Amino acid sequence: MRAEQSPETRAATNTLAITRAMTATFFPDARRAITVNDAIDFQHAIVPLAFCDLVLLDGATAHAAEQVRHRLPDIPMAKVFSGRGDGIDSFIEALAAPPQ
Repeated sequence: MRAEQSPETRAATNTLAITRAMTATFFPDARRAITVNDAIDFQHAIVPLAFCDLVLLDGATAHAAEQVRHRLPDIPMAKVFSGRGDGIDSFIEALAAPPQ
């Protein structure tokens, strides 16, 4: 019997893999207090990473997302833009660009 490979199962599996990797990246130090803002940033990053083409995140979350991308090279993820530097302008330009 083969494992189910439907798009729904694949999407759920990718989302779980991203969630696990983000957890390991975002909260590596068990002694560090997790703030409400940390939890909100974490939750708001997972679904767009798994299902969108582009995502704008705060600097620390964008950094964690890029680490996850390197850990999971075979899983498609949104292109990440940071709120730092010219990230917002780059994000807006990418939104306005024709689809590739």
